[in-house]
Amino acid sequence: MADYILFLPKHRLISALKPFTIPLLCALIFGLAFLSIKRGSIVFLEPAAPALQSSLTAPKECKIMEIDSGRFRLEVADFSNEQLRVQFQAPPKARYLMIRKGYDILGGKAAAHIRVSIQDGESIEVKGEPDDFTPRYFIPLPLQKEIIKVVVENLDSDPAKLVIDEMGLYRNKPQLGKGLKHYLENIALTLGLSALLGILLHSFLEKKGASIFGVLYFLVLPIAVQCSVLLLLFSPEWARDLRIEFTSGPALQEAAGCNLNYGLYMASSILQGKGPLIVDMPPWCRMPGYGFILALAGYPFDMLQMAMNSVLVQMCLFALSVAFFFWAALRIMPPFMAGLISTVLAFLPIRMFYLQIESMMPAVIVFCSGAACLFCSQYYKGKQIPLRYHILLHSSFAFWFFLRTDVLPAWALISLAIYGVHWRSWKYFLIPIAFVLAIGLPWAFFKMPFTGEFSMTTNSIGASMMVGLWEIPHQFIWPVTDGAYFSWITGVGLEPGTKAASDYAVQEVFRFCFTYPVYVFSLIWHKFLIFAQSFWWSKYISALCWIRLYLMTIIVLSFVLNYKRFQTFLLSWPIFLNVPVFFLFYSSLGDGRFYNAPTACLLIAALSLLLDPEFYRRVYSHLGRAAVIIICMFGVMKFGPLVDDYFIKNEKLRYWAPFLDPTLSTLNVVEKEQSI
Repeated sequence: MADYILFLPKHRLISALKPFTIPLLCALIFGLAFLSIKRGSIVFLEPAAPALQSSLTAPKECKIMEIDSGRFRLEVADFSNEQLRVQFQAPPKARYLMIRKGYDILGGKAAAHIRVSIQDGESIEVKGEPDDFTPRYFIPLPLQKEIIKVVVENLDSDPAKLVIDEMGLYRNKPQLGKGLKHYLENIALTLGLSALLGILLHSFLEKKGASIFGVLYFLVLPIAVQCSVLLLLFSPEWARDLRIEFTSGPALQEAAGCNLNYGLYMASSILQGKGPLIVDMPPWCRMPGYGFILALAGYPFDMLQMAMNSVLVQMCLFALSVAFFFWAALRIMPPFMAGLISTVLAFLPIRMFYLQIESMMPAVIVFCSGAACLFCSQYYKGKQIPLRYHILLHSSFAFWFFLRTDVLPAWALISLAIYGVHWRSWKYFLIPIAFVLAIGLPWAFFKMPFTGEFSMTTNSIGASMMVGLWEIPHQFIWPVTDGAYFSWITGVGLEPGTKAASDYAVQEVFRFCFTYPVYVFSLIWHKFLIFAQSFWWSKYISALCWIRLYLMTIIVLSFVLNYKRFQTFLLSWPIFLNVPVFFLFYSSLGDGRFYNAPTACLLIAALSLLLDPEFYRRVYSHLGRAAVIIICMFGVMKFGPLVDDYFIKNEKLRYWAPFLDPTLSTLNVVEKEQSI
């Protein structure tokens, strides 16, 4: 491929600026590194003015959790009109007591109004909502007191749960700065200018320099971005800091095995030498990979510190994946193009503080895209691809399989397309088979003593298929919850969480699909429209509503116009081979967490075409074909929602059963007949 600089004419001024590119890029790297350290320390080490070291004693009915040195979380399960008395061993420099009221995330009623009094000192009333936290309150302390006695009273008439998110002693009342607007302006300006300057500098870099200094830049930029995002989300000026979010949130408050803490419990069990267990049992619906990743954070007996460190681990892995993608993309793209795409990836809205697999999936997908770039670089040379590139490509699929099983259909289809149809080199099938066995067999043998079953994947495939059937308005009794699966599978005499139950559920779901083919088509179309419309910021910027559909149209044009089909296929396969899995399986429509990560590869594949001048020449030379695809895109935008509404409202057509008897399906239970 020609080594050109996009949008920049070859001029003497350009040649004169090239010697300054590397020094400027190095200065930018050091600046971003300093920014990462500064904002990272605020988020992880000093989320507010540090509390003074002190000890806290309270009655036995009060549950105390130490947040960090000098800060405590308090919880009383039954707090009526009685008083809670606690006392601090105060250091000499203590001048203020800080308190912030919280709420019960598990849904219980929490005290909304409380009075906090200091013996021989002042008192304040803290007023808030039962389902929300309050700002910080600071109460002056009496001077020269070694013991600070605090009384908390419930001002509500009804009994409730007392939740205090944080309490501690401070030397000075922290100055909270200029507020959210100041932070937003500062962070947006700093990162925006850094990104623009970085893209510009990559325009002047030769590939040799970009493979060194560009990689360093993209190791630091994603970390700077994520630290800034965490500071925006968890600044004590308008929200709780990250430690409070973990101590008061689902990670440490919900039961073990929930969506936002299963990785922590698996990692803790791994570090204790027990393997990836949750409450001494292997998870029925998880692969072991995420537990091993979070185990890199250490601290098996300190869940809070492990949660904090896990955020750092995920940030670093994402930065490594972006840097790897940039280095690999240089093999098939000029530095400007690779730099622009990598910058877009660095700014993706990734929720690293959500300790679940979906937070790691963008890093996995970016790594898959990097491996695909290296494979394509050898493919377009027209020579036989060395074995190491095959192994690297399939290792990216194996990494995904280590975390989640939904990659298996796409992995099989891609292997079949490359080795069975394109090259007819059947011996290369041994590579993906070896990877699958290397991950699946140890996991199956590890679970056998606990479950008595041999299962190389999860036992939740049937549950995901069954629950996914109801993600559209319908007449059946089943809600979109795991409880629906548990009730149904228990009702047919099987034990939830077993492979036998999952296999039976898969069989029944397929029977249901053949029984109601129109309903299933309507379901798939309904979920497709949700995927096409629900972009990250589409709730706030209506112009972004159909951006996924626009980007998919660009990719389809590549196939129709026969322009870099192989490259586009390997860069965009999650959109066409993985996302459709969730049109039938459970897709978590509430937050779209299974759809957001594949958007990264959608951006990579589409931007690599949009930034290529030759692509526009190909479109111009085949205007007829391109026009048909674009008209189809506008047709989906115009008539797609109408088709969706038609099927949902036309129940007679949607519940038409031309092939199988509905009474033979155990899932065919409508609300008129019975309820769960």
